[in-house]
Amino acid sequence: MTQQPVLTNRELQIIDLVAQGHTNTQIGRRLELSPNTIKTHLNRISRRLGTTSRAHTVAAAIYRGYLKAPAA
Repeated sequence: MTQQPVLTNRELQIIDLVAQGHTNTQIGRRLELSPNTIKTHLNRISRRLGTTSRAHTVAAAIYRGYLKAPAA
């Protein structure tokens, strides 16, 4: 049985903002981080979840229970 990847609170915060449609620049401004730092966090999240795009990362985060699916 494989263990669920662990995401930090900051990574969860970032993936939630990505799911809301924010760009790296917008997320960086909101969290007082550079867009490059956001990009680094997203690369780490993608590696842990085994994803290759922002949409795939958000879908994997929802599937694994890190995020709630948006209301229809």
